Amino acid sequence: LSSTTWHDGYLPVDASGDWVFQATDACTLLLVLTLLARVLVVQRASYQASEDSFPCVPIVLGSLVLAAILHADLNSRPLFDAMWMAGLFV
Repeated sequence: LSSTTWHDGYLPVDASGDWVFQATDACTLLLVLTLLARVLVVQRASYQASEDSFPCVPIVLGSLVLAAILHADLNSRPLFDAMWMAGLFV
């Protein structure tokens, strides 16, 4: 979301996607927050911690490391470019 609201590197050159990409990113963020609230608050009693064996931390760390190495340079800001790439991996 930050790569399309604060910087223009990952947006089309013409004005065709000026608000579409930001609106899509905002809706995606709202959807993720809604799902997290649903899982962590509403359906908390149905969570089976003993059955949850997926290793999330190595996946996230791997995506951050790969993003730091393989990021593009469209924003000319390494942090924002790497976060955009990590978002693609995760």
